[in-house]
Amino acid sequence: MLVATSSYALTTSTVVVGSSGGCLLIDPAVTAADLAGLAGELAARGLRPAAGWSTHPHWDHVLWSRELGDAPRYAAPAAVSLAETDRENILEYLRQSAPGHDLELVGRMRSLDASAIPWDGPEARLIVHDGHAPGHGAVFLPKSGVLIAGDMCSDVEIPLLDTVATDPLGDYRTGMQRLASVPGVRQVVPGHGHVGDAGELRRRLALDAAYLDAVSAGQPYDDPRLTEDSPEWMRVTHEDQVRYFQRLPAAAAIRDGQQQDRRVRRVQADVVLRGHEVVGGRVDLTVARVAGEARERPAGDLEPDPVPATEPVRRAEQAHPDGAGQRVGLGEPHDAVTDVARPAARVHVAQPHEQVRVRVVAGDGHLGDDLADNLGRLVQRIAAEHQHV
Repeated sequence: MLVATSSYALTTSTVVVGSSGGCLLIDPAVTAADLAGLAGELAARGLRPAAGWSTHPHWDHVLWSRELGDAPRYAAPAAVSLAETDRENILEYLRQSAPGHDLELVGRMRSLDASAIPWDGPEARLIVHDGHAPGHGAVFLPKSGVLIAGDMCSDVEIPLLDTVATDPLGDYRTGMQRLASVPGVRQVVPGHGHVGDAGELRRRLALDAAYLDAVSAGQPYDDPRLTEDSPEWMRVTHEDQVRYFQRLPAAAAIRDGQQQDRRVRRVQADVVLRGHEVVGGRVDLTVARVAGEARERPAGDLEPDPVPATEPVRRAEQAHPDGAGQRVGLGEPHDAVTDVARPAARVHVAQPHEQVRVRVVAGDGHLGDDLADNLGRLVQRIAAEHQHV
């Protein structure tokens, strides 16, 4: 594996050597001269790109040149979608920041919804999330233990949130959790910065977590990556992120000691009916976050009295043997914002950092083939029996 680092923002380009002279080229960047030099270096080593991967749809990670050939270039579906819809902005940023590129080749990736990049070389697993940008796809090489992290896990940049997203903080933390849970990482390659070992990866993740905790809570934090010598754009971005959290109603309510923000969220849950097993069944249950409380509570049950929570169910085999359900289907719960047309079921959802799954237990009954169509009946049944999750 080869890593080239540009003088422009310490942007990295990663080359994974495959068989028969082919290679996987990840995030080739960043100036036209950099790409020309990269193409020349590959040719001198007898290598040619067999596949390309863009970790995310920002202008400095969707580049290519004709000297690199016509290999298929991939990205996660959400990244490809944004690159297409935001193409004019990407090109404008590129014209201003790194002119001279062949604009026809910019952002021309194929959507790849898979667990690994298809190519004739070392296995390249994908870790896709929405931290920093939609469809952010890190690449892990299990044979060598190398994690190509994209624009995360940097030693020179603070966490850069996608503040136009619904839940930028949650998205970024989810991305960090997924990267931290990759087994066998021995080296990390950030999109901007220096290669580090496993200990350095842990240090950077800890720095990122501390930064996010402080900024989201409106607290000062002395991040070693943010100094008077930092690039102006990063200091401006930090100030923008501080203002973003200051504008949030929840942050204002917490600072004022009030509990009046009730943002509504939708939590995807596994479903187990008493006496029936639904394998892989999923429904969405609406809950609301109450500012100032370290919990989420149902939108229809926002009185001051606490909502009890049951035991966390981390895996299917950990379901309580005396519980009504026989097992809990596996799957990762995902959050999204939604409007609630009616009071939700009595559901208590653990905070994201607790890494617990969600179990719903309802009374006797049958669900139809389409779980979504039966959500109303399920909610009514749970509420009637005063069940908790």
